[in-house]
Amino acid sequence: MPDNDKRGKQFSAFIAISYGLILAISILVALTTYFSGLNIIPIITLGIICPMLYSVWNCIITNWIAHNKESIMLEYNLVKFLISIGFILLMVQIGVNWLHLNQISYVLTLVGFWFVFHMIEAFYASILITKRKLFRKALK
Repeated sequence: MPDNDKRGKQFSAFIAISYGLILAISILVALTTYFSGLNIIPIITLGIICPMLYSVWNCIITNWIAHNKESIMLEYNLVKFLISIGFILLMVQIGVNWLHLNQISYVLTLVGFWFVFHMIEAFYASILITKRKLFRKALK
């Protein structure tokens, strides 16, 4: 059990480090392009940072459910998927129709980073579920 708990903590640290690195690189790219005359700050903000914050929120909720309400984990994952579709559609609506961002670059950025963050969430949830199953086995 301690090895699995250590693996879960290492993966949580991996999430924090990777999200922090993606955030730092995004800010650096946004500032560099802004000072060179090309303004992609809205695309980076809506296409990378908003999905990242959404993903962090999902990881926090997944962690809470895995430790407190494990019996609803499957239902939560189904609802989370539907909410994620709504989130992507809302972000496309905001970026393309309201802010008139470049459709190709914005939608590709949004969908690409959403997919990466979604995979990180899936691996995180898988590790949490495995950790809880091993914990229950150890108690028996």
